[in-house]
Amino acid sequence: MTNRLRVFLVEDQPVSLNGLQLWIEDDGDLELAGVARRGREALAQIPKLNPEVVVLDYELPDINGAEVIRRLREVGFCAPILIFSGHNELEFIQKAFSAGAKGYVLKMEDSIFLLQAIRIVAQGGTCSSSSLANVPGVPPSAGSLERQGNKLYAREWETLSWLAKGCTNREIAVRMCIAEVTVRFHLRKIYQKLNLNRGEAIAWAVRKGLGNQ
Repeated sequence: MTNRLRVFLVEDQPVSLNGLQLWIEDDGDLELAGVARRGREALAQIPKLNPEVVVLDYELPDINGAEVIRRLREVGFCAPILIFSGHNELEFIQKAFSAGAKGYVLKMEDSIFLLQAIRIVAQGGTCSSSSLANVPGVPPSAGSLERQGNKLYAREWETLSWLAKGCTNREIAVRMCIAEVTVRFHLRKIYQKLNLNRGEAIAWAVRKGLGNQ
């Protein structure tokens, strides 16, 4: 039985919400934990459902995304929150990160970028659209993939994270509660997708911040 990453969506625009739902549902490694169309609705549902990642539109009909993040943190919800917004205004971006967002992805990005951003923040990294790299207040994207069309699943990200910490295959198996042969399978898939050998994959993961968690 696979462990799927549970994602909660907060989006008030029906077309955008439907698109996001399809992206999540079509990805075999992600699971839709719930949806909300208003900030207050999200505040009521998220602490109860306890998703592993929240994808949050910034501009909502009642309260904005930064306020949603702030209130969630106040009640002890600590899972990463990723802003997915059509707004690239400095004020919105800085308020989101000040409140505790782990990334800011613009709606012009494709599904591959957003889904990988979800995996990155789930592993403790940060990820934002590349066009925001030089915006004051935006942290460096630690763990963001080169845009090669490669796709690492959540368990592959977890395996790579342990590898970056210096763990052996046996140690990774113990920490992930899986067989060592499964670790080797994950690693083979990682090397193929990134087109790297073991040493290069470790260096790549450390450079992207996965070894710091």
